[in-house]
Amino acid sequence: MALIKCPGCGQLISDRAARCPKCGMQLVSSTATPPRQNTADNPMPKPKKSNTALYVVLAALLVLAAAGAGAYLFKDKINGFFSGKTDTAMAMADSTATQDLATTATVDSVAATPREKAQSQIPLITFNDVMHMIKQPDKAVAIATKYGYNHLENFFINHVGEFSHYFYGNCSKPDENGSVEFAGEHSICIGIVDETDIPTIKVYVYNRSDFNALVSQAKQAGFKPVNGSTKDFSNGTYKLDATFWEVDRYQSYDEGYLIISKITEWDKDYAAVDSIYAAVDSIKEAAKAAVDAVADAAKDAVK
Repeated sequence: MALIKCPGCGQLISDRAARCPKCGMQLVSSTATPPRQNTADNPMPKPKKSNTALYVVLAALLVLAAAGAGAYLFKDKINGFFSGKTDTAMAMADSTATQDLATTATVDSVAATPREKAQSQIPLITFNDVMHMIKQPDKAVAIATKYGYNHLENFFINHVGEFSHYFYGNCSKPDENGSVEFAGEHSICIGIVDETDIPTIKVYVYNRSDFNALVSQAKQAGFKPVNGSTKDFSNGTYKLDATFWEVDRYQSYDEGYLIISKITEWDKDYAAVDSIYAAVDSIKEAAKAAVDAVADAAKDAVK
């Protein structure tokens, strides 16, 4: 090793020094020791490996082993728990599927009933014969049979009521749950409510033409509108409620009914009260018209 002067400060330094220890000047020396190369004859020492990864792997193996041991020890309880849950879920699924199938079958059978069991065309009963049936209940069966209607005794329909006699034509047997899916456009149903004091008969039709025909015949038989009503009629002894619903967003089928029953004393009292209210309304309208006329005359006089 030789000594040389530092070009910066003149200090004597080793010719192998890379930097002057006094002034810190960077030195370039041809005699400086080159960096060590990694060769077969002079291999560089390998860096020491960290044991962190090994520790992580060992910890993971211990956790898995503990989990496996726990699962093995409690396998009976675990299997029993999930088995019970699975069996319950499968039972519920089977029950729901069975109900869906039953519902589908019921809907299909109801929808198919009118087409499978519909009879040949039976004529519409006349309003006069309807009145004969309510006036002479003992002859009702004979009158309905004359038209070819089927007959049921003591027939109950949910949300409608119980009938001592029920007749139907151009359709299958009516649904006791109150559905009208059994009915077709030309179906006719007639029910008699056998009440001792107030005998009532109900006629159901499912198209506007048949409904209008019966209402027209009722008017010809002496039934007149009550207080200008379009659905309430009376002949002085019997009252008639005639209502018709057409297909709309709430109603999926046309249906009309005529309900005829004998007028009671209560009906007469109600009609009298109703007439009084109607008279009062007429007086109010007349008074308002008179006041308006006076007001208009006063305005004209001021002008």
